[in-house]
Amino acid sequence: MIYPPIADLLEKIGTKDENGNIIPATRYSLAIIVSKRARELGNDENSALSGDYDEAMLEAIDEINKGKIKVVSHYNHDEEK
Repeated sequence: MIYPPIADLLEKIGTKDENGNIIPATRYSLAIIVSKRARELGNDENSALSGDYDEAMLEAIDEINKGKIKVVSHYNHDEEK
């Protein structure tokens, strides 16, 4: 079994609807978020993970799982109308 389960990660970066129900994110968005955070960690010269992108990816997944990463959407539904 993969730890943490992908479904758990998708819920952690998901959004909430008007009733407060969690809408899980897509696998694509999870991949993008993990890769962007891993790139940040791997490019940080002051980090112990500098240049080690495999370890940086694992750290990014761990940060999401622990709730250290919050995803903010810049999408505005009012602009569609």
